[in-house]
Amino acid sequence: MKQKLMYKYGRTVNTHDLVKVLATIVMIIDHIGLYFADNSDWFRIVGRLAAPLFFMLVGASGAYHQKKDIIIYAFVLMGFQYYLKGFIPLLNILFNFIIIKYLLNKFDFAKLNEIAIYLLIMFLSLANIFLFDIVEYGTLGLLFAIYPALLRKKHPLADTWLLITVLFYGLMCFSAYNETQYHQALVVAVFTSMFLICKFYSFKKLQIKNRFILLISRYSLPIYVWHLTLFRVIGVYYEI
Repeated sequence: MKQKLMYKYGRTVNTHDLVKVLATIVMIIDHIGLYFADNSDWFRIVGRLAAPLFFMLVGASGAYHQKKDIIIYAFVLMGFQYYLKGFIPLLNILFNFIIIKYLLNKFDFAKLNEIAIYLLIMFLSLANIFLFDIVEYGTLGLLFAIYPALLRKKHPLADTWLLITVLFYGLMCFSAYNETQYHQALVVAVFTSMFLICKFYSFKKLQIKNRFILLISRYSLPIYVWHLTLFRVIGVYYEI
């Protein structure tokens, strides 16, 4: 059963796997910084790379049907969060994935003309102010997920959409992590990497057989849920 899941998308590594493994690694770095390194800015800045890559991959997959494991894990994570804290501060990122898949399945954003595209990105950027404290990453997730949907249909404003999205999120983080010029330099490096990975990503099968990469990539969802739950349990019971 486990091997069936691991090899569901083939026995060789593809570019989707590589990006997902990178996103998973920096995600764990981010959570180590949050729970075990006194919310270290250095760890958190590096971790800003993770979520946008996951959101981009959702849009790039082209398969927007809802998967029951994401829905189940979204409620599992919410349940553990309520048990540990006694309240739910905001909907976790998995609910954002569910919303994004629904919207991408419902609407073909690539059919929008240039004026509508600019109006949409302005609307989503403003809406983020209100939704950022309701659902994890607010509308940033949809902003990153729409880019590959535009790119796939060769929309003339696809690259402009990505640039505005990265700059928007980058400015948010630049203002939040500005303690020293080194912090700011790291923010620039992370968001430049983010832009380049999203810009030049394309799905390709590689002639690489690596079980470790496949394991991390294709089990990234349970890895996310259970490592975060474990970190939170340790943080609560050891008052970290």
